[in-house]
Amino acid sequence: MWSDALLIAGLIVVLLAGAVAAYLEWQKRTPSGRADLVEEAVRRLVDAAEQLYPQSGAGQTKYGWVMNRLQKRFPGIEWETLGEYVEQAVLHLNAARRARHGAPLNGKHDA
Repeated sequence: MWSDALLIAGLIVVLLAGAVAAYLEWQKRTPSGRADLVEEAVRRLVDAAEQLYPQSGAGQTKYGWVMNRLQKRFPGIEWETLGEYVEQAVLHLNAARRARHGAPLNGKHDA
């Protein structure tokens, strides 16, 4: 009984400490540093969504999944701004995928 209560209390303390550390990290960053932090988080979430929903035609599902997590993590950033970050991350991911597989970006082969 007591061990369960202590475990739960310990988990709460760890979660609160993590939240405070994340908040302090956010506050000490410059605006460009904050943008870099958001950009990196978006890229990771877009990549994770690609792995979670690999089927064709799941774009709306992926977008919703990523945006839901972004709104929870960065509640002070407007929806439209987050959407722009997601769009850029998707373009970056697609360009990297095309480069990795050797496909030309314009769909044509140079002769």
